[in-house]
Amino acid sequence: MTDFLTLGGASDLQGMAANLAATFPISYRLSSDEEPQADIMLLSGEADWTEAAARRSALPHGWTIIVDPVAQDAEAIEDLAARLEQSRSLVLLSETFAGNPILQPVKEALRFPIHNYTIQSRTSGSLTQSLFEQLRIARATGLGSVEVTDVAVARGAVLLTFAGLFNGDKVELRTSVKVTSATPAQHVLDIFGPHDALKLTLFGAETARPAEAKITSADGQKLLPTIYETSHRALLRALPQSAAGTSDALRDLAADVRLIQSLSLAD
Repeated sequence: MTDFLTLGGASDLQGMAANLAATFPISYRLSSDEEPQADIMLLSGEADWTEAAARRSALPHGWTIIVDPVAQDAEAIEDLAARLEQSRSLVLLSETFAGNPILQPVKEALRFPIHNYTIQSRTSGSLTQSLFEQLRIARATGLGSVEVTDVAVARGAVLLTFAGLFNGDKVELRTSVKVTSATPAQHVLDIFGPHDALKLTLFGAETARPAEAKITSADGQKLLPTIYETSHRALLRALPQSAAGTSDALRDLAADVRLIQSLSLAD
């Protein structure tokens, strides 16, 4: 019996698997084989990831981590969630932005009523994917039951207004995305209450910069502790606790995919 789990990656993620395993020398060992032998397998969240995850779920055991799932095929994601309820396998989501470990202390800090919630983003890639990331980040901060109320599209940019619920209260979320090659991807959240404000900046993986979060209140400004850890490493470190509610997490993902796809935006 071993005291560690083997970690593997599909061909495009073998480098990531090797780097992650190296940071956990006691808990994980890099698998020398591709699926299905590894206890934990990293799969890219690009097209058709649900098919590969479904094949893994047929195994008697094993966890699959989907790295940065894209907004595709909500029905297939829901089918996978249903399949997992009858399986001992687990499928976990590891998202560069929505899985950033700073979001847990941010969520805990949002104890004030929200009067204004905005996310401003820049990307050099897909406009739709950046909007999807915004939704996923908002959900990670505690916003739920989100619906689109207004859409404004300009050249290389889009402005959206959503209605959602935060702690049972109605909240309006306004988001904007600017497509530009001048700067790396990032998302900036500004959340205002009657007497408090929170600002969070999330940077793309290519910058290797940790997120920055600060809270302003009547007592002054406080910076949340900087977390020098990627979302992918944080997920592995938190196992098995982070494996809870995997089917519910997939259904939330499917709901966000459906919402983004309903906009029918061109990249």
